[in-house]
Amino acid sequence: KETKVVAKAEVYISDKVINQKLSKVILRSILTNILIILILVVLIFILTKKMVIERIKKLDDAINDLAQGDGDLTVRLEVGAEDEIGAVAEGFNLFIEKLHGLISDTATYAKSLNDMSEELLSNSQLINEETDVVNDKVQTTKNAITDVHRSIEVVVSEAEKATNMSNEVATNSDQMSANMNMIAAAAEQTSV
Repeated sequence: KETKVVAKAEVYISDKVINQKLSKVILRSILTNILIILILVVLIFILTKKMVIERIKKLDDAINDLAQGDGDLTVRLEVGAEDEIGAVAEGFNLFIEKLHGLISDTATYAKSLNDMSEELLSNSQLINEETDVVNDKVQTTKNAITDVHRSIEVVVSEAEKATNMSNEVATNSDQMSANMNMIAAAAEQTSV
C-alpha cells in the first residue's frame, strides 16, 4: 500500500533528557557487559577446573600414592584429551606399566632364587649327611687298618720269636747231632 504523509511534527528533546537516556543506556550496556564477562569468567573457571585442575589433581594423587609406598601398580590414569596433561597421564601410565612389569619380573626371579636356594640347602644337607656317613666309614676303615697293623706287628713279633726259637732248636739240634756223633764215635771206640 502507499503511504501518505498526513502531518509532520517536529519533536524537540533537550540535551539533558538525551544525556540521561544515553547515560542509562550506557550504564545498562556496561552492567550487561560486566555481567556477561563475569559469567564467562565463572564458566572459564569451571571448565578450567573440570578440564585441567581435576585432571592435574588425579595425576598428583596417583604420584603421591606411589611416593608414599601405598601405590597400586594396576591403577592407570584416564588419558582424556590429546593435550599436555593427557600426554603426562599417558607417560605416567607407561611408566607404571613398566614398573609393574619390573616388579613382577623381580618377584618371579626372587621366587626362582628362593626355590633354588631351598634346593641348594637341601642338597647341602644331603651332602653333609653323606659326608658324615663317609667320615664314619673312613674312621671305621682307619680303626680296622690300625687293628690290622697291630695284628701284623704281633704276628711279626711272634714270627721273630718263632724264628729265634727255630734257630735255637736248629742250633741245639746241630749240637745234639754233634754230641750224638761224638757218642757214636766213643761207642765205636769202646766197642773196638
